[in-house]
Amino acid sequence: MKLGIAGAGAMGAWFASLARSAGWEVYLFDLLPERAERVARRVGGRRVGTLRELGERGEVLLVAVPISRTPEVVRKLSEAAGGGKLLADIASVKSEVVRTMRRIEKGPELASLHPLFGPGARGLRGKTVVSVPVRVGGRYRSFLRFLSSQGARVVEMNEEEHDRTMAFVQALTHFVLLSCAETLGELKLDERFSTPLFSSLLQLVRASLASDPSLCGDIQLLNPHSRRAREKLMGVMRELHEELSSGRAEGLRRILERRGREWGREIRRAYRELYQGFEEG
Repeated sequence: MKLGIAGAGAMGAWFASLARSAGWEVYLFDLLPERAERVARRVGGRRVGTLRELGERGEVLLVAVPISRTPEVVRKLSEAAGGGKLLADIASVKSEVVRTMRRIEKGPELASLHPLFGPGARGLRGKTVVSVPVRVGGRYRSFLRFLSSQGARVVEMNEEEHDRTMAFVQALTHFVLLSCAETLGELKLDERFSTPLFSSLLQLVRASLASDPSLCGDIQLLNPHSRRAREKLMGVMRELHEELSSGRAEGLRRILERRGREWGREIRRAYRELYQGFEEG
């Protein structure tokens, strides 16, 4: 199989390495030729000079560029890719790119993918890849079988459901952790006095700072549901703050009781795992 990747950044390089380890031919295009050349040399692939050449050589074409540029690159690459090929992207926001794909009347099979992990992952085993199928056939099904053979869970959904879910899974998570990072960074706390919960939070906060700033910004600004997720969180926080400022704590108790009933077993397991990590650390 021949994989063509548009974008030799962290995730493009990750998929190039995955494909080469499975024996695929890999072709890379990037607006920074030296970056594509560097990745190609590292994984044993080949750099190409244009999107057209990439579209001609690859059988599966993967667009791994910033979210804001993904629709444009998909459109341009579709013009070079004929029938019998699969053109997909791995952007974290789906509404605009899927809208672009639906306007492409002929040419390759089309699907919008989202691997729910970053380039720090060692492989696909146990990982989830979301797929929004647009115009699919045998090449798409073959590629999904490849992902599954590597241990991935592939979940299909439409673009609206994807973006609504990712507004909470990604946008809200980044918003919370980066807000904590800014708050805690100003306090200069002595970590000798950390509790198990705080130590775990601090670990997540620090890990969140490894995120690509442009990617985080695009997830907040380009997902049409991100604002609603932030507003929902801030509404809950505002209510709790106002109640606590008035000397009452009923809201905290309600949350603990209500979510405790809903997540009973998960809470006990999470508590055990928290202390297991705390003791081992």
